[in-house]
Amino acid sequence: MTNPTCFLKALKKYYPFAILFLLLFYVFFTAEILTVDDVVFQKMYKNHFEVLKSRFSGWSSRVIIEILLMFFAARAPFLWRILTAFFFTMMGVMVSKTILIKSHIGSWMITFLIILLCTYDISSAGWISTTLNYAWPAAFATIAVYPLKKMIAGERIRWQENFFYIPALIFAANHELMTVILLVLIVAGFYFLWKRKQIHPQAIVMLLIVILSLGFVLANPGNQNRYAAEIQRFFPDFSQLNIFQKVDIGISHTLKFMIQPNVFFLLLCLIICIRVFSIREDWLYRSISLFPLAVHIAFAYFPSSLSVMFPGFEKVYYEISRYGLLYVNSNFIGFGLFFIICVSLFCMLLSIYLTYGSGLKTMSLLAVLILGFGSRMVMGFSPTVLVSHNRTALFMYLAMLIVIAVLFIDQHRLREDCWIKGYFLLSGFLSVLGYLSLFGGMK
Repeated sequence: MTNPTCFLKALKKYYPFAILFLLLFYVFFTAEILTVDDVVFQKMYKNHFEVLKSRFSGWSSRVIIEILLMFFAARAPFLWRILTAFFFTMMGVMVSKTILIKSHIGSWMITFLIILLCTYDISSAGWISTTLNYAWPAAFATIAVYPLKKMIAGERIRWQENFFYIPALIFAANHELMTVILLVLIVAGFYFLWKRKQIHPQAIVMLLIVILSLGFVLANPGNQNRYAAEIQRFFPDFSQLNIFQKVDIGISHTLKFMIQPNVFFLLLCLIICIRVFSIREDWLYRSISLFPLAVHIAFAYFPSSLSVMFPGFEKVYYEISRYGLLYVNSNFIGFGLFFIICVSLFCMLLSIYLTYGSGLKTMSLLAVLILGFGSRMVMGFSPTVLVSHNRTALFMYLAMLIVIAVLFIDQHRLREDCWIKGYFLLSGFLSVLGYLSLFGGMK
């Protein structure tokens, strides 16, 4: 293949990401920043070393994130606008490279999904604060784990690449929840390489960095002090809850997105159905894949009709309480709703297994989804579970994004029929609506 041909092929594959960057840069360029927590960090920059030392001992272990946050808020907000658009774009590029997307259709699909990801609360604590604390660690994590993919695939890692991978890993691991996610991913990759007797020195370095980061998080006195302060401020009786109640809170506040309008879950259920219907002819298997979609549509878009059939449903639907679905709504409807949601989630995971069978891809997709859901469920052990809004669910949405992209690409390679074309057009249409909605919440 000639060089011009290679260039045109690469251009066709990556130009959707160039458009993504321009679209997102316009969003961040027009955003009214320096609100909420951004103003606080802007003022902190005058005495940033003293403030950072004080926050390290009294509030947070996110020292790398917070020093950058102070700098951008006080000195370089325009640079933040450029870099945030760039890192969201890099998130899409790295997901594309990791799951081996080779077509421009796949690149467009990920572009649509990244735009939709941006519609899920990236500004509630201030644009700079929210993106640096959640979106940037997620983006850096997609860069940091890419070497694992190369090691498993037997690809060569050039020493120059470490100037990107290692700093990305250090930054991503400065977020305590992302530290745990990265630890699970790297340990799993390390074990896979060890089983094949292909341990790479960089895998050992990555594992050591994440273990040290986790130790830093656990030993930091600021996290413990913040935990106590947040209980007193946001959830005074949180310390009186037992572990089962906290698990109930975490599960309830995670699974509620399945019974409320949610574009990501809708797209995930749809692509699972398309995959199963195209591969399996048995109606039992097809029914299993349809169940999560039917439950989501019924509960999310027709709650009034259900409340007519089941009096009391509307109260349970709109008041998934601070104490969890089971603990407070200890009645037939509460338990029934909890059971249906759990069965729906199980059917979704089972459908992925029915699509691919037993194998590395199945295990990888299930692990990504479970890690994503787990990153939200663990919020049940945080007193800020009620006030952190959707920003703490960003890692979960990223996990769904990855699974949707893999299922879409595999289905597109298998059969480019009207269903997959319709799905692509629906995703594009929803991303346009999502992009336009970003301009309605700029303040």
